[in-house]
Amino acid sequence: MMGYSDGWVGMIWVMFFGLVITAGLVFLVIVAVRSTGGRAGNAPGSPGPSHLYGAHPTSRAQQILADRYARGELTTDEYEERLRVIGNTPG
Repeated sequence: MMGYSDGWVGMIWVMFFGLVITAGLVFLVIVAVRSTGGRAGNAPGSPGPSHLYGAHPTSRAQQILADRYARGELTTDEYEERLRVIGNTPG
């Protein structure tokens, strides 16, 4: 009987470390995806609507506006007006 309980304890440890290793790999993948921005169009240096005015968005609000403009949620007039309101007058 003693041999069977030792086998179960060993299997539990193997399962535990398997879960730890799997969780670590998932964490590394998440970190890698987040560090690259999650999509190719969001990579640093990629042209977005802000390149129209020769500057990259410097604030979170400007980045949100640029993303919405790129998705077509804002017209050019709406985009320019909102940029002016938050303090970044184009051109």
